[in-house]
Amino acid sequence: MRNSGVRRINNAVRRLDWALVENVLNPPDSSDGAPFELCVATRDD
Repeated sequence: MRNSGVRRINNAVRRLDWALVENVLNPPDSSDGAPFELCVATRDD
């Protein structure tokens, strides 16, 4: 069951529009953007 959940999460991440994610977090117009926190993920998370 765990492998199925991990596979679904990985597939969702692959489908993200990374250009949009980057622009939301760090807008090209130098505004503040969305607040975010960088976290380290491991296989155990």
